[in-house]
Amino acid sequence: MLNITEFNNYLSECELEISYFGKSILVMDDDEFKDYTRKISSKEHKVVLIGVLIDAGGSGNNEDAVKAINRLSFFAVQKYDSKASADENLLVFEVTQDAVKSLFDKFLKDSKDFDKRCLATDFDFNRWNITPVKNFHQTNGWELSINLKTNM
Repeated sequence: MLNITEFNNYLSECELEISYFGKSILVMDDDEFKDYTRKISSKEHKVVLIGVLIDAGGSGNNEDAVKAINRLSFFAVQKYDSKASADENLLVFEVTQDAVKSLFDKFLKDSKDFDKRCLATDFDFNRWNITPVKNFHQTNGWELSINLKTNM
């Protein structure tokens, strides 16, 4: 199962390495996400990286091959401004799309770097998804969903 501290450290690393992100936070559920996004100002123009540990399942055909499949979501979002013009809202999607693409590129790069053992080295290339997020707890942006294989 994924170590929560390792996940949180990876979020912080992404915040430092990817210039789009102004803040990163790990939340455990939808309520925490909602509580956090209430505190964000729509005047903040940096993208917020929010990591959510959804669940873990199992795979393997015997006790020696058992692996946990961890489903994770990363949200690259900005606070939604209901008074913003259509062009301003489109710009939010453009900026957050660039941010989520940079995050995905970092995963790909890190997954190949076996000298740097980190969260992304267990990335499951067969299961990932990038989805637009519109007015989700007063934010707009993109969600990157991935699976990681880890030992129990």
